[in-house]
Amino acid sequence: MKWFKFVIWVQLFLAALTNLGTAIGLLTGSIYGDYAGLVYAFYDGLRALDIIIALLCLALAGAAIYVRFQLSGYKQKGPTLYLYFLLASVAVSLLYVLASSLALGSFAGGVSTISSLVTTVVMYVLNRTYFEKRSFLFVN
Repeated sequence: MKWFKFVIWVQLFLAALTNLGTAIGLLTGSIYGDYAGLVYAFYDGLRALDIIIALLCLALAGAAIYVRFQLSGYKQKGPTLYLYFLLASVAVSLLYVLASSLALGSFAGGVSTISSLVTTVVMYVLNRTYFEKRSFLFVN
């Protein structure tokens, strides 16, 4: 159960904080540094995309905390919600990369984006197996 403890005490809290930080960066334009005004003036539609993704990141931050409490309470739907959370994280990341690539006219993802997506997909597969083997614990 060490992995379970890590998920509920570290991973989901860090996921919430990361999504919150990303949302703030997107809403304020600080992800572009001092060039936010210039970037938004040059790339039409990017500001709207950033706001939409920021709202999705805020939803993911809230979902991470909700899922954490479902898991820690050994709720029957906790593991399923956790797996959905991982899939939703991948979906939001893919949406942002694809939509921003269209807005910029070139691929907006990098090695870190691709490695993050691959890591999350691998985590999904491993966690699915992990929680299936421990499904008898989640009965509340």
